[in-house]
Amino acid sequence: MKVVTLSLLLRQIRDVLQKQPIHTTCSSHNEKRDCYCEDHGFLGCNKCIITDHRRCDAVTSAKEYCEKQKESSRLDDMGKSLKKAFDCMELMVKSIDDKGDAMRQCQEINLSSISDVRQRINSYLDKKQEEITQDLISKYKAEKAKIDVSRQKCSRLRAAIQNTREASRTAARIDDHIGMIQLFHRGQTELLAYSDLIDDISSSKSVSIKHNIDPSLDTIDQTSPLTLGTIFVEEHPCTIPDGVDYVENHTMLSNSRVRKLRKFTIKVPSDESLCNVHGVLLMSNGDIIVSDFQNDHLKLFSCQGRCLDVLKINGYPHDVCLVDDSTVAVAVSRGQIGIHVMKVHDSVLTLLTVIKMPEECYGVTFKDGKFMVSTPKDIYRVGMEGESEKVDQLPKDCYNLASCPNEKRTLASMRTSKTGDVVVTKLSTGVQTCVMRVGLVKDARGIDVDRQRNLYVCGYESNNVVQMSTCGTRIRELLTSQDSIDKPRAISVCGDRFVVHYVSNESPQDRNNIHVYQLY
Repeated sequence: MKVVTLSLLLRQIRDVLQKQPIHTTCSSHNEKRDCYCEDHGFLGCNKCIITDHRRCDAVTSAKEYCEKQKESSRLDDMGKSLKKAFDCMELMVKSIDDKGDAMRQCQEINLSSISDVRQRINSYLDKKQEEITQDLISKYKAEKAKIDVSRQKCSRLRAAIQNTREASRTAARIDDHIGMIQLFHRGQTELLAYSDLIDDISSSKSVSIKHNIDPSLDTIDQTSPLTLGTIFVEEHPCTIPDGVDYVENHTMLSNSRVRKLRKFTIKVPSDESLCNVHGVLLMSNGDIIVSDFQNDHLKLFSCQGRCLDVLKINGYPHDVCLVDDSTVAVAVSRGQIGIHVMKVHDSVLTLLTVIKMPEECYGVTFKDGKFMVSTPKDIYRVGMEGESEKVDQLPKDCYNLASCPNEKRTLASMRTSKTGDVVVTKLSTGVQTCVMRVGLVKDARGIDVDRQRNLYVCGYESNNVVQMSTCGTRIRELLTSQDSIDKPRAISVCGDRFVVHYVSNESPQDRNNIHVYQLY
């Protein structure tokens, strides 16, 4: 089994294992924290609510909120999910122990085989036996160490889940409302860690170590090769024990409403055609970057809609992503096919480099120093120096990609309206996990994820923009055709704001507009 790199997961597990003090007093006003704002998930004192949340619609006491959760069975649902996750971890630990036992048995068989071959020749091969034995033991230790790491992660997460279950029951019994809310959030974190661990173990390999005997040793004479064979490691797909599956994480989507702040035109004098935007990027300073496919332009606008700069692209620009606070990248087809990386400084776009690709590029996102890029149906991981590797293949065309904050997984939207097809999928080390099938969303295009891991998807054929959890268990429509949404093509989220471009059939001039919304 290969090493499962989960530094983030280990930090999550370490955090939830530590005993976290429950603060009942507001640090700002030194008063009891007994009020809860459901709109923002904020627990504070009466002064906090009056100061910062007086305009919110759902403000209640901590006690009333917890009573409501009890009545709606949300806490019971969380308890059931945690129990299921704990039981699954039990099965995982047993499965890993069984693999360790099989490895030990394999070692004993191989050592016996080596000894038998040695006895067929003579003592001259003592040194050869020692060498190959050490090779076997070394390979066994290396693979066993990987198994031990996986078992340790499962055991730690199991202990953390059990601790949360017991603490949750105690808090509910004594009506510790503040503790119940904090433990609820901690349970959400643990279930995310559980899903990450299952993903990584599923994408790893099981191994068997074998002793390969040279056929020439069937007849031994003075001309026979002085060898006891070789040790080699076979890899097999990792199997998850029966009974272990993904469990529902009872997270809540933001209950914020949506209001339109403004729309502004993105057509500039140098444009020869109506605009057709394939990618947008809302930056932290409020500036908006637009990739105009129809006019081969990358455009920079202020938050109020003033055009700051226009950069001519040698090719057709598609999806746009952020590399760092002052660097962006756009996927390009035709012309200079690849990833065009630009600097954004003093309201000016400057081309830094073009990372060439063998196929036309559509979707792009940046994670952990590497680009993830979609070509017509393939997914590539690409370095800043141009090194690339194919990591996945999708069943449908993918024009947009997004990355989950603090996770290794990438989300891909696909162009399909056929009932039953996967329209949004999650990619992780060659493993695809369905997030949404065609239904509420048809022909998914623009896609983005906010800091709270809420996923936003543009339904091009369904004429809507939806918000959902990245595991697909919670979903709601933010914008529909009743909000004049017509074939939304691109979306970008930053903080409490997002921008959308849609291609209206009824009003072609809408192709020249960008719409800015706010969650409140």
